[in-house]
Amino acid sequence: MGVALRAGHPVEFVAFCPHPEPGQTLADGMRTEAAFVCRVRTLHPDAGAPVVVGHCQGGWAALLLAAADIVGGRQSRPHGPRRGKRRSRGDRVGPGRQLDLKAIRSPIVEFARHGDNIPPPRQALNWIVDTYADERDIKICGQSIIYLVHEKVGHLAFFVCPAVARMEHREITSTSGIVETSPQAST
Repeated sequence: MGVALRAGHPVEFVAFCPHPEPGQTLADGMRTEAAFVCRVRTLHPDAGAPVVVGHCQGGWAALLLAAADIVGGRQSRPHGPRRGKRRSRGDRVGPGRQLDLKAIRSPIVEFARHGDNIPPPRQALNWIVDTYADERDIKICGQSIIYLVHEKVGHLAFFVCPAVARMEHREITSTSGIVETSPQAST
């Protein structure tokens, strides 16, 4: 958050508990996240589309939010590592809501780490090969997917090493301009 604030971006923050409340579903969480993103847009009308950053499960939640398109057709840009291949083949997330990762029109930025086993990069990036036949399929869908792989750092270093966290946050913040000017982002 500090890196984004220093770069001049408006910042809002939401956190979810690690375990759902009794009876709470994935669709409930997605509706809550969608309401939060809509509120952020109201608070910052001149800021453009929000960049939704999530680490680990939070990154996957941001991707699901974009795939379900429950923010009223105005998508955000999800960032963050995802968890494996699950939920990339049209799973239902509520009445009348089906996930379709190919329908996402916002650029997607993914960070993975070779020093990671929660999940390793291959598992973290598998949703791409599980969803698309090849890179032409990604272009046909009008999508931009940018992924970065850190050679050494692992999952926990992000939490326990301030230097690693600052570096990754700087990278996330610095990709915003690149993402905005990527060929698919401007179509």
